Amino acid sequence: MNLQVKTSQKVVLLIAAVLIASLTLVACGTDSAKNFIGSWKLDSMQSGNTTLPAETIEKMGYKDLYDLELKEDNTASITISGFTVLGTWEVKDATTATVSYSNNTSEMTYKDGKLSMGINGDSTVLIMSRS
Repeated sequence: MNLQVKTSQKVVLLIAAVLIASLTLVACGTDSAKNFIGSWKLDSMQSGNTTLPAETIEKMGYKDLYDLELKEDNTASITISGFTVLGTWEVKDATTATVSYSNNTSEMTYKDGKLSMGINGDSTVLIMSRS
């Protein structure tokens, strides 16, 4: 009988440990989302070997060409040349997420306070800063 009690206690402790680990992972995911949540404006662009820095984009009047808003409820709004489409986004880890809109899915990378997102089959990379 004493052996059954010890086994039951071990099972309960194992279940408790699994639950605590699961909650910890969920909490980490929430912290990762903080890297992405917010409003983003176009900062620079790369296409192939060509890079348009922020200064050039601003001089060309393209600074407001592309806006992205990622909300806590995992909805997204993407404004391109004044036209807004709605979508969803999902965190993969602290530096990677995806955004889906109009039958497209793009991967986003967060690094050094900037958000990079491939478009047009990833041939063009938009680099955005918080607005």
